[in-house]
Amino acid sequence: MRGKNILVLLILLHTFYHLSSAQTSLSDEMIQTVLNLEKRPLKSQVDSLGENIPKISISKSYADRIVLLESKSQEFEKRKRYEEATRGINEIATIYWEHFYFSEARAYFHQSIRLNNKIGNHNGIGKLNNNIGMICFDYSDYELALEYFNITLDQRKKDVKQKDPLLSSLTNVALTLNKLKRYNEAIVELKSAERVAHEMNEPERIRTIYGMLSETYDKAGDSKNAQKYFELYRTFHELILKQKEVKIEQSIRESELEKKLLQLEKENKELQLVKTQQELLKTENQLAESDSTNLHLTKVATKKELQILTLQQEKEIQRLELKEQDYLHESEQKETRTKLNALFVFIIFLIVIAILIYRSYFIKQRANKKLAIQQKKILHQKNLLETQNENITQSIAYAAYIQKAVLEEVSELNNYVNDSFILFEPRDLVSGDFYWFKEIKTTSDNGQSSNKTIITAADCTGHGVPGAIMSMIGVKLMDQVVLEEHITQPNQVLEKLHTGIVESLHQEATNIHDGMDLAFISIDHQNNTFEFAGAKNPLIYIADNELYQIKGDKKSIGDQLHNQYIEYTNHKIEISTPTWLYIFSDGFNDQFGGEKGGKFMIKRLKKILLENHQKSGKEQYEILKKTLSEWMGEEDQVDDILVMGIKILPA
Repeated sequence: MRGKNILVLLILLHTFYHLSSAQTSLSDEMIQTVLNLEKRPLKSQVDSLGENIPKISISKSYADRIVLLESKSQEFEKRKRYEEATRGINEIATIYWEHFYFSEARAYFHQSIRLNNKIGNHNGIGKLNNNIGMICFDYSDYELALEYFNITLDQRKKDVKQKDPLLSSLTNVALTLNKLKRYNEAIVELKSAERVAHEMNEPERIRTIYGMLSETYDKAGDSKNAQKYFELYRTFHELILKQKEVKIEQSIRESELEKKLLQLEKENKELQLVKTQQELLKTENQLAESDSTNLHLTKVATKKELQILTLQQEKEIQRLELKEQDYLHESEQKETRTKLNALFVFIIFLIVIAILIYRSYFIKQRANKKLAIQQKKILHQKNLLETQNENITQSIAYAAYIQKAVLEEVSELNNYVNDSFILFEPRDLVSGDFYWFKEIKTTSDNGQSSNKTIITAADCTGHGVPGAIMSMIGVKLMDQVVLEEHITQPNQVLEKLHTGIVESLHQEATNIHDGMDLAFISIDHQNNTFEFAGAKNPLIYIADNELYQIKGDKKSIGDQLHNQYIEYTNHKIEISTPTWLYIFSDGFNDQFGGEKGGKFMIKRLKKILLENHQKSGKEQYEILKKTLSEWMGEEDQVDDILVMGIKILPA
């Protein structure tokens, strides 16, 4: 426990220092005026010295600066330019504060408050009061510090949209109450800070608040709650570290993928270069062949010219012979022209075929290239989706771990009643159904004490992650109403839960109708009675082989179709014989299955419970589980399933 105390104390000091600043909604100039208002000395130095902090000598440059700022501020105030005046006054106060001249710093901050009042700068006034509170805290005047912190807190509560400043003020008040050893009051403020941190949905701040609650409960002597909040702190701490590890691993994988893509692009370019060189070589060969052909044709032409010249010289001698050969020569030429024309047509045909083949090849290559690019994109998107899905699954798994940590162990219920079972089958990793049970010691008006066992089965709006979040709110409200406010009468508990849900979700302002249906039982073992109230969900109990059903009121917890305040009916039953009580959500009854694919319905559930109520809780659990499995067959589970059975004997 000592190691845990040191850890959480470090969290408290860190939080007090870093949450002391707050946001305002001033104009740009006004924001610049108060940006440095909450600067403060190092807390490690201040706490060790308290009222005996030695002042730091103010250098000549700072002293000259103070004189100049004082003169300018007075001039601005005379000209009623109060914004500029407060800027100088605040800087003077900050200089004194940083040099541990606490009384002077307070005086100038009070002067700044007076000027801010003239211009109606309420946000600036709140921040100035917060700074004065921190000065008082620095020299260990915790009562006065608390007074100024409460002034700031009251003002920031009026602007519910500004969550960050409100959380800062709640934390300052809680830490000051810790210094004053008013631990119960500090816990109240920290619970409010916890709610605000959840609304901001910032896991790191929620983790810090849990650490502060653990430390405060430990100082107050409540080791059970101290351990509970320390476990929550540790769970959130591990979750945050795991998420950071996942992000780092994802970044590494993306870097490796980018490296591989660059290498592939390089190899493609090298391949293209080789192909280009091959084409150039082929072209050179073709040109060489072309040059050889031209040379041959030139030689032939020259030879023919020589032959023609010879023929001309012998023309006269061979004139008679040529006449004889004219007809034969003309026939040969005609045959040659016919052959050349046929060859020309054949060459044109080959060229057309070659063009068509090349075009088809080019189109195919272009299509293959596009297909390859698309395949790369699809593969990349697939990898991204798989990574995102893995991250989401890990987050939900941690959420399931947290939800399991909040719910009581199923076996614990047998410590409070004669026999029991809990059939709890979430549809997803986390559940919108939850159960809650505690044993409470109560004292009546005549001073007589008795033990009561409180049992609840609840069905929150939705299932999966949204339903699980609602279930966590429900568990928190149950702890608050039953354990902190000591309310055990079922109808009163439901009415308080309804009000708590409406306020927690701000449903009046948002017109959202989230909530829960539940059955609530309070068993008085000494007086042989039990009480029941239900929000839509019923109670079934079996005594003397007779089955009875008490219906719940047709009003959900958090239902805004009714007024904000809803009254629920309380039912009180005496126990004179061994009795089995059954409460459940609608998941079992609404499950599709069977030969016709219909719902299971409550009628079948009643029949099974009546036929098997004389068996042990473990046997009833196995029968219900087997019945559900056979009914579902190949059907998917449609909702979270919760059935609780409790056996009580008369005293």
